[in-house]
Amino acid sequence: NCTDKTFSMLVWALLRRGEIELSWRLFDRCILNGINPGIAAFGSWLNHCRHRQPDLCRELRLLMSMASLRPCRHLRVIVLNAVVLRLCEVGDTASARQLLGHMDNDGSGDEVTCLLHTRLGQGPKNAEGIKHLCGMDWHVRSRVRGNPRCDYDKECQVLRYVISTAQPGDPMSVIETIERFSQEGNGWLKIAGDE
Repeated sequence: NCTDKTFSMLVWALLRRGEIELSWRLFDRCILNGINPGIAAFGSWLNHCRHRQPDLCRELRLLMSMASLRPCRHLRVIVLNAVVLRLCEVGDTASARQLLGHMDNDGSGDEVTCLLHTRLGQGPKNAEGIKHLCGMDWHVRSRVRGNPRCDYDKECQVLRYVISTAQPGDPMSVIETIERFSQEGNGWLKIAGDE
């Protein structure tokens, strides 16, 4: 059994040594066998196919694989929103609209998804939320006592809170909203800095 640290070191070493195809074969085998190589390995692959040897197909495949392996609905939606943004960035608005349509048909999304719908000139059919996307279970209970939903649950909560309450385009509003998140009883955040 390989840990995510082992995978990340292996991927980094293969890419660093120029064993690009071997690295991608490892990725293919991980996905084929349903193995999650971990976020650090995904990061190495993403950096390579985005910056070192740009390959949009591999980049999008990595992002879609990341979405399918995320432990909670909110992170999956965030990664899928990133895919939509990337498709828009490269000018493939038809595919971006198609992915948004799939998310919408499945009832998935968040405030960013709604903003992406608006940016692409289409209104979401169902802004209430998603149940299933590509066979993934999107059900997330609002509170789970003694059993955290995922490693990034609080970050997801902060992101949703900021997007839903901060003033768009106003950085100070974002900062104040992040500080208000804890003050309103949503959970403690470790925020270091001067006033």
